Amino acid sequence: MLGPIGPLASKYMRSKGFIISRPTWIEKQYTKGFWKGWFANDPALFAEIYAKNRETLASIPQWISDDTLAQSLWRYGVPIEWSASHNEAIDRTGLDDVESEITASDILAFAARRLGEHVSYLEIGVSVGKNLLQIERQLKNAEIVGLDVEKLNPVLRSQFKDYIDVGQPNSPYEVETLSGVSANKQTTLQRLTSDHNTFDYLSADQFRDDTWSRLAGRKFNLIFSDGVHSAKALRSEFQFILKHKLIDPSRLVMFWDDLHGIEMQSAFLDNARALCKMFNKTDEAISLFRLHGSYGMQRPMGMFSSL
Repeated sequence: MLGPIGPLASKYMRSKGFIISRPTWIEKQYTKGFWKGWFANDPALFAEIYAKNRETLASIPQWISDDTLAQSLWRYGVPIEWSASHNEAIDRTGLDDVESEITASDILAFAARRLGEHVSYLEIGVSVGKNLLQIERQLKNAEIVGLDVEKLNPVLRSQFKDYIDVGQPNSPYEVETLSGVSANKQTTLQRLTSDHNTFDYLSADQFRDDTWSRLAGRKFNLIFSDGVHSAKALRSEFQFILKHKLIDPSRLVMFWDDLHGIEMQSAFLDNARALCKMFNKTDEAISLFRLHGSYGMQRPMGMFSSL
């Protein structure tokens, strides 16, 4: 209880972007410290990764143009209030800010480096590409796939060499948009290269089976779930991953962003426990962290690791 100033304090904190809630039983049981569990194993590697990620972020002054946002289906998942700088706000940053606190990108990059050679990375929900570019810059000889309903952000595309279309677009289908009006969508797959990696961008609806069939035959050992933030989406994407046998059976780290509320956390826990059975692991392989993302405030994020 906050006492007699409780309502005022609550209103102020909400105005600064905080979400006021009680910890769920899942948070109480699975929340861990990311420093002790990961970075303390190799502080020198963490320092290298942290510095490289901030260098990557500082190299992009604007992550997306207003014109690209205006022509998008869902504003690339970027709410209007996060488009501008939020350096003056408590515990949050804007889209174009460089976050000084430890972020999901830092722990994903750390996990990627711990996986060793032949990293195969799938990012569900690329948005403008702020996280994906940080991971790409950390790796060599990696296979990277990004899935998003939006077209490839031109700013992200400019960070890679020439790209080619892979396969043919399928027949148009309808997708929902932020405005509530349906729009026609065609699935496309583009392949880009950098000096060290290949990057395939799959522009498609994550709720369609034929989207995931485009990835059949691949085996991913690092997966980031940051697409539609609903329990339904977490459950359906995981079932598609299993159906199309997209998991590397030798090792896997899977990470989920934005796990607010018991429904999202329950979906995450069910998926993580299914992975525990696949890799013969106990619940010790499951973690919840409070971390910053590419922008915004700290929030619950979940991880399964077979490492």
